[in-house]
Parts: sequence; structure tokens; C-alpha cells
Amino acid sequence: MYKLKSLSLVLLLFIAATVLMGCNDKPSHGGYDPIGIELVTDEFESGDLKKILSGYHVRAITFDSKENAWVGTFKQGVIKYNKEEALLYNSTNSIIPEDFVVWDIAVDKNDNVWIAGGVVGGVGGLLKYDGKKFTLYNSQNTPMPQDQVLAVEVDSKNNIWFTSCNYNKGGLVKYDGTQWTVYTAENSALPYNTINSIAIDQSDNVWVALYNHLIKVSNSGWEVYTCDDLGFTPYYLPPGKPSDIQNIKIDSRNRVVGTLYYAHYPYDEAFWLRDFSQQIVLFTFDGKETTTMAWTHFPFGIEKISIGHNDYVWCLAQILVIPKQHAVWFGGEDAAIIDVAIDGFLPYITEIKEAPDYRIWFATSDGILISDNEKDMFNNAVGSRGNPIIKSTLMN
Repeated sequence: MYKLKSLSLVLLLFIAATVLMGCNDKPSHGGYDPIGIELVTDEFESGDLKKILSGYHVRAITFDSKENAWVGTFKQGVIKYNKEEALLYNSTNSIIPEDFVVWDIAVDKNDNVWIAGGVVGGVGGLLKYDGKKFTLYNSQNTPMPQDQVLAVEVDSKNNIWFTSCNYNKGGLVKYDGTQWTVYTAENSALPYNTINSIAIDQSDNVWVALYNHLIKVSNSGWEVYTCDDLGFTPYYLPPGKPSDIQNIKIDSRNRVVGTLYYAHYPYDEAFWLRDFSQQIVLFTFDGKETTTMAWTHFPFGIEKISIGHNDYVWCLAQILVIPKQHAVWFGGEDAAIIDVAIDGFLPYITEIKEAPDYRIWFATSDGILISDNEKDMFNNAVGSRGNPIIKSTLMN
């Protein structure tokens, strides 16, 4: 039995059979003639936040070794952004499919940019940009089982790990630059084909989150953990209807940090009458022990997290009551739910990422908000109508 530990808060709001398959089909390549975007920065009266890329619905952000930001959008292409220029790649000047929705981006040790995405009712896949050309990988030219890629990660050996699943079909894929290895529920320890999130720890173990399971893939084999194994089972949901382990990351102590998400289930009257104070929304797992956080304000759980250099966990969540025009504090500087309005700007936050200079970038449905001073953010209203930002520290 695992020991449960409490979490202190500082709130600001997968041995499997493998299929090794070579690919004889040559993927499509595309040149580029990027579209320059005017570098406009909007200043807010608070002075603590700046807004860039207005008009772009941003879904993912990452940074390469030269500190260029790579920005993925909702059907608007991919943007390379730095202080000197902003360059847009889309279906008009590259092989990026039309209506391609970017869900995740990763950069490998050679600064190749890997872009996970999909097209509703069409052919999406995994894009690679090597600085000169794009390559699109999907089920038409590789062993990938599905064309919807929701998450991508790179291990220390430059292997690319990504999801390739859609409507409980597909699974996990590893690409080493030559060979493709596909793991599904039919040939591996995966209990289901649909994967929510993947993360790679400091020992190159690949962690996979799906439904009510957390899976560790290592050189010695696979270890499968259920919610009971982890030491928690969401108390109020019917049998067979546990919450989703929705999003996972790795902190500096090599622990898995994960979220529980309840928004995929119907809400009847009994749901709303329950006491949410014992509902777990955030946890850490080091392979032996679990720590958990329960928080009354989050009946839907937490959808997405990002971990900063100081192990602060930035979270996206929905709350029952969202105050207007001010921050809500819990326990002074040790807790805060951050409110929605910034000089009248009401964005929908989709991603939070810490830049190499430690500034926090908030991807929104209308551009990116950049914090000039992390500390000062506690004193101003930052967030979204539908998903407030939480800042948390997970401690023993």
C-alpha cells in the first residue's frame, strides 16, 4: 500500500510485444516561404503582462536551443517567434495540411521541431521541421495506426515518442529516425488504445497516462498502475467510471506529476450535491509513493499542467465560482486563484509554458500573454473565464 501525503499549495490557476516495421514509402516534403508577421506587442495597464500574436488561437508552445518560440495554432499554422521576427508556416506556403490543429510541439537535440496534430475528418499526423523543409508522417506513409497525434516527447537518445490514436484505435509510437515501433492494446500491456498524455523522466522511462491507468515503459519491461495501485480512487464516481488521468509531467525530483479530470462524465443532481473537498485533482508518484491534492473549487478536476524551473506546477482548471476583476487569495502569498480580466481582455487559456528566461507564457484563444515578472502576477488578475490558472507547489 502506498503512503498518501498531503500537498501544500501555492495556487495561481504506460514485457510488451512490439511491432518493428520499416517504411518504404518516402514521406512528403515541403519547402517553405514563410509569411512574416508584424511584431506587435500590446501592453496592459498593469505593466506585468504583454500580449503578442493577437488574432491567433494558440494551442501549444515550446522553445528550441536558440530560444526561438515555436507556436502551434488552431487551424492557422505554425509560428516561429523571436525578438527579431515572427514567421508563419501554413497550408499556403508549406505541406502543413489545411485545417491542421496543433496539439503539442517538441524539439529534439538537433533542433528539429516535431509538431503533433490532426485534421477533423481529414489526414493529419506528425510534422517534422528540420530548419529547411517540412516532412509529414501519417498512416499513409508510415506504420502509424492513426492520423491524430495529441502528444509528442523526445528522449535523451533522440527517439521520438508520440500518441497515434483516435476513438479508441491506435496507440503509442516510437520512431528512432529509421524504425517505427507501434504499441497497441492488442500487442502490448496497454489496457486501452486511447492515450491522454506521455512524459519521459530523467532515466528515459516513458510514462503514459490513459483513462484510469498510469504506465511506465522501461528497458526492463512495462509496469501498469491503476488508480487503486496509486493509492486513490475517485470516491464519488460509479464503479467503472473513474476519472481520467489527463495530463502528466516530470518534476526535478524525477516524479510523475499528474492531473485527474472529471469533465468527461455526465453531471446529475447527485453530482452537484456531493462534497468535493475530498476529490483528488492533482498527484505526484515516484514509483513507490503517491502524494495527492484535493481541492473543493475544482469539481471538473485539472485539465493540463506545466512545471517550472522551481517545480511550481501551473494548472488549468475550471472552478464553480469565478470572481471578476480581482485575484482571490488563500492563505496570503501561499495560495491564490487567479482571476479572469486583464484590462478588459478575457482570453481562454489553452497552455502554460515557462520560457528559457523563466518568464511565463500563457497561450490563449487570442494570442499569447507573457509575464514580465512572475512575482507580480500574484498581485494582478490573470486567467480565463472558462479555465482559471492555478499555481501550486507539491511538497512532502
